[in-house]
Amino acid sequence: FLTSNLNCSKMSVVEVGSNLGYFCLSLAHDFSCRAVGFEPIKNYQTAASLLADICNLKEMCSFWGKSISLDEINQLPKADLYIELNVLHHAGVVFDKQPIRQFASWQDYAVARLEAYRSKSQYLFFQTGNTACGETLFPSIDAVSHVSQLLEKAGWRIKSIGTVDPLASLIYRKHSSSDRDQAKTYRCMRNPDSNLVDYFVEDI
Repeated sequence: FLTSNLNCSKMSVVEVGSNLGYFCLSLAHDFSCRAVGFEPIKNYQTAASLLADICNLKEMCSFWGKSISLDEINQLPKADLYIELNVLHHAGVVFDKQPIRQFASWQDYAVARLEAYRSKSQYLFFQTGNTACGETLFPSIDAVSHVSQLLEKAGWRIKSIGTVDPLASLIYRKHSSSDRDQAKTYRCMRNPDSNLVDYFVEDI
């Protein structure tokens, strides 16, 4: 979805929450991007660094073992593209436990964090979960409208919205801000028995 909606060739990229480095490594390999990833789980950061070495991408990719708090965003390098996928809903639980208390709500913190990225990059590839420690931050069925509002309040202009449709296909369908009400969303919840997320299509 990212590379079909944005010309990523030779971009500089910063990913906050890079996990095992898939996006940084793929963009470096396929599009000659220079990428920096920040990942707080040390084993993941080590694995990503080893993968960069094995794939001869060490000069294109580097990975740092740390999380990025709201206050640290202003210390990050500028880049053509910033990526933050499924990080924001962990704020107040995994990181920024104290700073988030300065805000009236998680939503206010989210807007401040997204706004801070605007001084760092022209493009932001973004996704967030909707629960933290069992608390629902917003209904999953309202994900498109809710996340769009957070981004717009933070001053971002939305270029493309992607939702999987049909669900079993794992193919992203593209929408713009003007037709986002047509984007397919799903009710979902974590299954306490399997610890996996169950998705419901028409409550089935």
